[in-house]
Amino acid sequence: MRIYKSPARDAVNALLADGEPRTIAQISDELGLKQHSVSSAVIHARKKHGSGTGGFVIVNYSLQRGRGGREAPLYLRGFDGLFDAPRPAFGIKTIRAAKLRYAKKMRVVINGKTTKSRGKTQNHWLQILGMRQHNYQL
Repeated sequence: MRIYKSPARDAVNALLADGEPRTIAQISDELGLKQHSVSSAVIHARKKHGSGTGGFVIVNYSLQRGRGGREAPLYLRGFDGLFDAPRPAFGIKTIRAAKLRYAKKMRVVINGKTTKSRGKTQNHWLQILGMRQHNYQL
């Protein structure tokens, strides 16, 4: 039986040994590896060792934008007795703020969809140009 060692897992393990928690994106940027390989290395190590037994532990969560407002876990190389932090519950204020940011960003496309569905457009050339700016296909 062959045992394969993962170079990505060893690199992540060495990087997180300094005691500073990092997200998957930060780890992949610092190591120059793909996010998929870093993510699979962390997930495999967490499945193998589990939480509280010295594997990778989620210390905290940080809010990230551009991914539907989902929180990103901050990983740290754990030690015996250190367990995962509880996942935060988003309140209605966070959800409303994310929806408001989306509505402001996509205002032209949303207006174009609603006026098109109602069967009327006021200045269709400006609307088409604005929608092209957002790469919206008519």
